[in-house]
Amino acid sequence: MNTHATVIASNYKTGSDRFYTLFAEFVRLFEQSDYDEGFLDEHTRDVTLAYWEFLNCIEREVTGVEAAQP
Repeated sequence: MNTHATVIASNYKTGSDRFYTLFAEFVRLFEQSDYDEGFLDEHTRDVTLAYWEFLNCIEREVTGVEAAQP
């Protein structure tokens, strides 16, 4: 959650459409799991796979941008 919020709030980073789509998919599946905090314990669960897919996309899907001038 913090990674997503950091990108949204940043004047220096932007996420691709894929970044936001993968995050939304993770949140959807996390909600379906009834917010099971142990989702990282089982690597075959959909929510676990969605989490790792989102996390692993950051390096490719978040880019730097110049801050807008005031």
